[in-house]
Amino acid sequence: GEDTQLLLTTAARTAGIGHGIVVGAARRQTSYMASPFTGAVLGTGNLANPGTFADPGLVVPPIDIDTGSTTTRSLFVSDTMSFGDRWDVILGLRHDTIKTATYDRSASSPTLAAVFRPAPWLSLYGSYGEAFEQGSEAPLTAANAGQVFDPMTSEQVEIGLKAGTADWGIAAALFRLDKALTFLGPDNVFNQDGVARYDGFGLSGKGRLDRQ
Repeated sequence: GEDTQLLLTTAARTAGIGHGIVVGAARRQTSYMASPFTGAVLGTGNLANPGTFADPGLVVPPIDIDTGSTTTRSLFVSDTMSFGDRWDVILGLRHDTIKTATYDRSASSPTLAAVFRPAPWLSLYGSYGEAFEQGSEAPLTAANAGQVFDPMTSEQVEIGLKAGTADWGIAAALFRLDKALTFLGPDNVFNQDGVARYDGFGLSGKGRLDRQ
């Protein structure tokens, strides 16, 4: 794959509010290769009586087959606004265009986050974000192998806290992620339909055992 990204950053202050502004563009091109397989049952045997089997006449497919490529072009902007020492608010917008051999789709995805620091060692935050993503591709073992589905937009909501000093730290978060549901049906047809919801909790910590 190929990745190209351009970023422009600047800082400003208006009406007592600090702004950290990021503007950028990105391009990603990904190529996909598949490795098909073939096989046949020759018979039965063992080391004592290996037997002789007829040539099944299999045709060995190419090792790798080019199944296509995906090009994603993105434009994005974000503003991290600081309201004194306690509050930060982050607003962002991203516009993605995904192009494959079967579709050319675009969508805009917002991001919103807020951070509150009641003490120098403690931060509480909440965030909401969307992501426009390439659709799934049916695996080689499915009846509709190689079928590419439409792009999808995922959504994630997260709340959490981070606390720590130079000697210790802890982070905890609750999140909910909604994205397209993919599954293999009883007819061996791969589908992308409905929404899969993932609820989770994360906890991590660190500490210094001795001072140097």
